[in-house]
Amino acid sequence: MAETENDDVGQIFINELEEIVKHIYQVVKEKTNRFKHIENMIFTEEDEKNVEAATVCHICEKELGEDKVIDHCHLTGRYRGAAPNDCNLKYKIPTFIPVYLHNLSGYDSHLFIKNLRTAMKMRLTAYLKPKKTIYRSVKR
Repeated sequence: MAETENDDVGQIFINELEEIVKHIYQVVKEKTNRFKHIENMIFTEEDEKNVEAATVCHICEKELGEDKVIDHCHLTGRYRGAAPNDCNLKYKIPTFIPVYLHNLSGYDSHLFIKNLRTAMKMRLTAYLKPKKTIYRSVKR
């Protein structure tokens, strides 16, 4: 939070955002290390019945076809549900933190957009829509 008129609010925002992202990465790292030893999927008889009876993907909720596979968490080993192979392969812990900002067509957006890109050495993709700019895929 800015304490005086002269404080760089853009930089304050970037510093806060960076701390949040670091915290998220630390939590994911701790979870990954905690469950690193898990090699086998935890799959009960009830889970097997669930897979056999499943007609829709537990991820995208679309109808399952012949490419139905058993999806499980690679951190805990727990069974999650039936899914098409494509959904299963895409469903993983992301290696980036998406940040969505809206109503940036006004004057104030310049206060932190430049700081965001340079201070955090990130790729910044902007999507422009009438009366709205959408920034996406802030990636470390």
